[in-house]
Amino acid sequence: MSQRGLHSSLGLGGRGANINLSPRGTRTTVGVPGTGLSYVKDRRAGQVKRPEPAQEVLPPPPPTPEENDASGWGWAAGAVFLFAVVVIIAFLAR
Repeated sequence: MSQRGLHSSLGLGGRGANINLSPRGTRTTVGVPGTGLSYVKDRRAGQVKRPEPAQEVLPPPPPTPEENDASGWGWAAGAVFLFAVVVIIAFLAR
């Protein structure tokens, strides 16, 4: 007899996996025999998972002109730089 009184439980399973049912809840154990590796999941009696309230998902704001660099000269500057690198490599390879 424990401090809280008598407890009864029912264990099902065998080597490597078992389920223990009691008035306090359910315990599921899965393990690899001989290794000491195991996974235990406890579920208390009367425990109910409540869904979290849905949060409003807003679309991202439209890009600013600075962020939308495709309409600016950024791509042209990159192309000129790449062209200059190719010309220099071709000149040095002679």
